[in-house]
This record gives sequence, C-alpha cells and structure tokens, in this order.
Amino acid sequence: MLSHADNKILDEEFVPLYLVRSRFDSYVVFDLQNMNSAGCKAKFRVEKADLSLRLTKALHIPAVFHCKQRSICESLEGLCVLLRRTSYLCRFSDMIKCFARPVSVLSLITNEVTQYIYDNHCHL
Repeated sequence: MLSHADNKILDEEFVPLYLVRSRFDSYVVFDLQNMNSAGCKAKFRVEKADLSLRLTKALHIPAVFHCKQRSICESLEGLCVLLRRTSYLCRFSDMIKCFARPVSVLSLITNEVTQYIYDNHCHL
C-alpha cells in the first residue's frame, strides 16, 4: 500500500496484489501456543509438548527458514507445515486456513524443511 501511495506502482499492478493479500487477511496467523493439545494431535499427529520441546530439538530445527522467494518461516511453523502435509492426505490449498499463507509459500516451506531434515539426518 505504501508503494501505491508513493506512486511507485500503478493501479493496474496494485489491484491484483491487494486482492491476493486481502484473501488471506481473514485467516488467523498460525500460533501453536493458542492451539489446544487435542487440536494439535488431530492436525499434526504429535502431542503439543512433544512437538515444541522434543521434536524441534531432536531434529536441530533452525530458528528460521528462509525460502527462495524471500518468505520467512519460524521453526515451529515450518515443522507444522511439513507434519500437516505428510500426516494426512491434503492439498496445500487445504492448509491455507490453518497457516494463512498462499499455496506457493506453503509449498516452498515444505520443501525447505524437508530438504533441511534430509541434509542433516539422511544418514540416520
């Protein structure tokens, strides 16, 4: 919006970007702390305490994942995206409501976390 207000982008460029962004504004940003234990177990097939304390430490998950198109994802969110994608048969579009991110970003996050785990733990 600031770029549009500063006349750095045209109306024709601003409108599609605004429409895409406003589509995700109605969703709540992912927050594991506000999720109850039963909801965590149902969505990710892992207990909430095990996810945040044991699994992230055992896998040595970094604090932040940086995707190729400059999206940033915190460690727990990235791990949850991967667990959600692999625990149940679902499309990335089914995960938008839970993570409030576009399909392309969810795909990149999944790839980054998978690649990190493979690079660091494939020998196990």
